[in-house]
Amino acid sequence: MEQEEDEFSAPAPRFSAQRAEVIARERFGISGVASPLDSERDQNFRIKPAEGESFVLKIANHAEDHSITDLQVQALLHIAVRDSELSVPSVLRTPEGEALTEVEGPDGQTHAVRMVSYLAGAPREPWDVDAPSLAAIGRYSARLSRALSDFSHPAASRPLVWDIQRLGDLTEHIDDLADDDQKARAAAFLERFTQQTLPALGELRQQIVHNDLHAENAVMAADGSPTVNGIIDFGDLVMAPLVCDLGVTVASFMYGRGDAFEAAGVLCAAYHEETPLTEAEIAVLPELVASRALGTALIGAWRARENPENRDYLLEWDGPAWALLDQFDSLGMDEVHRRFRAMF
Repeated sequence: MEQEEDEFSAPAPRFSAQRAEVIARERFGISGVASPLDSERDQNFRIKPAEGESFVLKIANHAEDHSITDLQVQALLHIAVRDSELSVPSVLRTPEGEALTEVEGPDGQTHAVRMVSYLAGAPREPWDVDAPSLAAIGRYSARLSRALSDFSHPAASRPLVWDIQRLGDLTEHIDDLADDDQKARAAAFLERFTQQTLPALGELRQQIVHNDLHAENAVMAADGSPTVNGIIDFGDLVMAPLVCDLGVTVASFMYGRGDAFEAAGVLCAAYHEETPLTEAEIAVLPELVASRALGTALIGAWRARENPENRDYLLEWDGPAWALLDQFDSLGMDEVHRRFRAMF
């Protein structure tokens, strides 16, 4: 039986920059020069008018249910009401007042399209983020989660491969890893996750979370100051334990650092000061950090096999993820847990 196509198996949209300019102008009344932005499964263009602020035209994968696109739009609108000082992309509307429209792609497929404001700044590599900036990101992340704490949307409960709770679903992709040692380690970790970590998650507080706050999505001030200009990319919003969101962020900012645990400590302390974690949440956090790293490696290997033309982008974080897992294995998880507990 042929597997049903979803946004992870379907090819990303392939609109030209010229076509993006036409869509921006005809559907949203914004005239400007389009330049492509990196993306995993959809297509984004920065639209830069001759004068004034830039915008981002976001073209969804044709296989993505429109309810998922609506989830992102409604979340941004909700955040703007709950915490107006949080900087997230603003939603633009068509002249008819619609936040979403549809266009036909070069392949004849229909794509949901939306436009948001462009947040200017300078995303940094995780290893270049200093302690004051890490603290700012930790506080910002906590505030963002608090703004989403009373947000609800039916699409937030969808199956999502980047949802840590679904890490066990990636077992079928172990064979996409090239290294036999990595395959064995992944299998052992997934078994422990299914037997020990997953049951513990069911007892923790849950809400809709951003689920993708890493260095590229935390837009920092261009002058190098520890100022968060905003948070972007709400494509992985999901209903999950609150601490899973922190696990995603901590993992991403531990990548490639010689002071990985010190960096994690600064971020966690700032988050905890803004939104205190429970003892149960603190206890499971190290496993979630490792889970995110393994998920990054498995999803990257799987997606790179299916989309070899985008291999470099999809495997960008494979090396740092395995390096973090290597460090955890070298220390032993008992010591990793001890170090994380000392952060709070």
